[in-house]
Amino acid sequence: MNTTEFINSQKQDLGPGVAGLAATLTVAGQPPSIGKFYLESVRCGQGTFQPTDESSLDKYPSNGAVLLLTEKSERLRVSNFRRCTTPGMHHYHFDFEVIG
Repeated sequence: MNTTEFINSQKQDLGPGVAGLAATLTVAGQPPSIGKFYLESVRCGQGTFQPTDESSLDKYPSNGAVLLLTEKSERLRVSNFRRCTTPGMHHYHFDFEVIG
């Protein structure tokens, strides 16, 4: 499944206001982080990750992470990973593409 097919098949499950999907974010050299994935944009591959395990992801590189969607068995390659700049918010925005 490519990224466009994934987004189209998940619009209702991952759209705004949805509880999110269980996910694990991993990158070489850093401990994995458990959290929730939310689809941020249906026009392109953009998402949000909110850690639920008190992980600090500020040291994660902006590129190279992989997000495993536990409930969907999909893997997403993460790029442009960045902390939300809204004060008091504890989540991260990123671009993604499906890799399997």
